[in-house]
Amino acid sequence: MSTADFVFVETKEPVFLDLKVFCSALSEKFPGIMVRERTNPEKAYSLSWDYQSSQLTLESSLSSNKDVFVINYFDSTNRLQDYASYIIWLRKWFPAEEKVFFCDEGYEYVFELPSVLPQKELENYLRTRFCE
Repeated sequence: MSTADFVFVETKEPVFLDLKVFCSALSEKFPGIMVRERTNPEKAYSLSWDYQSSQLTLESSLSSNKDVFVINYFDSTNRLQDYASYIIWLRKWFPAEEKVFFCDEGYEYVFELPSVLPQKELENYLRTRFCE
């Protein structure tokens, strides 16, 4: 997938996300992941990460406001299942009570991600999106 996709929370309140805890979870989920933190507050993204294995490749980042995850690239041997799992995992980092969405760069496809979402439901959505 070469166009950017987004997982974002719709809130006017500041988003609290402990970057140390998040980075630790990234390292646990993807051993050997490359994480870069940007300390310049004027940058749009405060954190970015890349991961590559024989089964999966991904490039993602987190906005400086900690309200948007950007998925710049994702590919795997089990693409729909792995992508759905990754999106659901990212959603967990936002408060359960907040409205969270998954969308593409042009906002052509927008899908609400409730805090409890069956993976098969998201896989079906992704299947229709990517197979059109």
